[in-house]
Amino acid sequence: MKKKDRIVNTILFLVVAGVLIWTARLYLKLYVVMSFKVPTESMYPTVKPGNRVYVNRLAYGRRIFAHSLDSIQHGDITRGWGYSEPKRNDIMVFNNPYCWGWHLLHFDKLKYFVKRCMALPGDTFYIHNGHYYVRGFYEPLGNVEAQNQVEFYTKDSATITDYHIPYGAFPLREEIPWNIREFGPLYMPKQGDTIELNLHNYLLYGHIVEWEIGDTLTIHDDGHYYTAKDSLVEYHVMHQGLYFMCGDNCMNSTDSRAWGLVPEEFIVGRVDFIW
Repeated sequence: MKKKDRIVNTILFLVVAGVLIWTARLYLKLYVVMSFKVPTESMYPTVKPGNRVYVNRLAYGRRIFAHSLDSIQHGDITRGWGYSEPKRNDIMVFNNPYCWGWHLLHFDKLKYFVKRCMALPGDTFYIHNGHYYVRGFYEPLGNVEAQNQVEFYTKDSATITDYHIPYGAFPLREEIPWNIREFGPLYMPKQGDTIELNLHNYLLYGHIVEWEIGDTLTIHDDGHYYTAKDSLVEYHVMHQGLYFMCGDNCMNSTDSRAWGLVPEEFIVGRVDFIW
């Protein structure tokens, strides 16, 4: 073989190899694993700022989007086969459900959080003396050492410390005066549940209901909640369920204690490796 032919064959081989490697990398990113650089201290010391986390998209099943990612609504996301069920204490990556503010649940494909799952659909979660609990589950949840700090955090100390979390907690309403030391009990609705839409439940689940039905709820003088078309007296859970997510750095993490529950549709996958 002539030298010129060998050079041409080598170039062709490198081009084909490069295309195959790029295609394989794209496939892995889209369907198997994603990498995220963590900018904050919310999961410290488990995940430090600047660490990269590798997210297993297959464990719970890869998300499948029915339409353009520019305008995701409830029902536009399904999930393929997965080989593992979500578990308490799993570290998860999920889309920030309240990137437009705590008054509106919204899906943004470019906004992500890394947190630890504290409670699963069907669980009843509560915080007592700053420590996390799920009824009927007797193993430690999250970073217990950091929760020890919250035990001595008070409304007065919140105004004089360098920590970046408020004392008050979701839903930030006087009708439900929870705080980060004493919170709940809060039930995590699962698929098939029916919840009465009274004021208490509206404050806890109203944003989720509005996300599911694609409409805004308003309360009338008769005490019933109305959409643009009719009244709504019950909430029938259509999605797979709701989750409670918290950062390991309890004194410096904006998480479900501040903005509430995360729908299953927002979960990208499980963190399997930290770089």
